[in-house]
Amino acid sequence: SRLMDMRRELIQEKAKNDYFEALARVQKSCPQVEKTKEVKGSDGKVRYSYASLDEIVKAVKKTLEENGFSYSFSSQNTDKEILVTCTAHHIGGHSESSQFRAPIDSSAYMSAVQKVGASRTYAKRYCFCDVFGILTADEDTDAVEEEKQPQKSMPQTPTPKPKPVKEAEYN
Repeated sequence: SRLMDMRRELIQEKAKNDYFEALARVQKSCPQVEKTKEVKGSDGKVRYSYASLDEIVKAVKKTLEENGFSYSFSSQNTDKEILVTCTAHHIGGHSESSQFRAPIDSSAYMSAVQKVGASRTYAKRYCFCDVFGILTADEDTDAVEEEKQPQKSMPQTPTPKPKPVKEAEYN
């Protein structure tokens, strides 16, 4: 019985190591996923961009398959929110999960079913990226905002030198 337990532990440990080695290869070869979907405000201007779930999956599908990964989703919802879990399964037998909880926007101009579906897709996208460590390409707007702001110079104050400590002060 103890030998079987030890054997089972060794198999699980190897499966976990294989999982994380494969995940490292996926992350190393994962292409940058561009945010091509735009959301416009009522004024017609682009408020933000995002990478859709189908774009993300399409970008990483080949590298996931080559490294022995598959995935599954499950969800639970209430009237106010949905909890989606994405589980990454490795061919070696180990799996890891990520969860994302999203509110169901009751004020959105959609049917009740569409509101749940939109929240579910949003949560799927985030927990899928989290479980595989996928990052989407973000436009660097920090520098643009900084250029618009007038540069404020901070007053330079000399750093005071520490006072020497005498040996008697330690006792």
